[in-house]
Amino acid sequence: MYKTQKCATIFSHTELKKDMSEKGDKTMKKGSIFFHPIEGSGPLTISWTKAPKGDATEAKKGNGVGFFSHTGDLLSVIFDDIQSDSDHQTLEFAHQG
Repeated sequence: MYKTQKCATIFSHTELKKDMSEKGDKTMKKGSIFFHPIEGSGPLTISWTKAPKGDATEAKKGNGVGFFSHTGDLLSVIFDDIQSDSDHQTLEFAHQG
């Protein structure tokens, strides 16, 4: 039975870094971002921990994966294909917590 729904949203690599630094939001842990586009797009990874992540959970619409702790905390997400100029994608997960 699915108990929780997690969501991760990305606008673009540049906008995300700017938004996180301007807001100074203390409720969200600082994440590390890896984005290496080839010919204008590529996968983007955001990770909030360096610990091992375990099995991936496929996003509802299949456009990425998430990694969750045993307590249901979001540890990392990977967006399958992000445009380097500008992009807006949302990953939604239904997973067991």
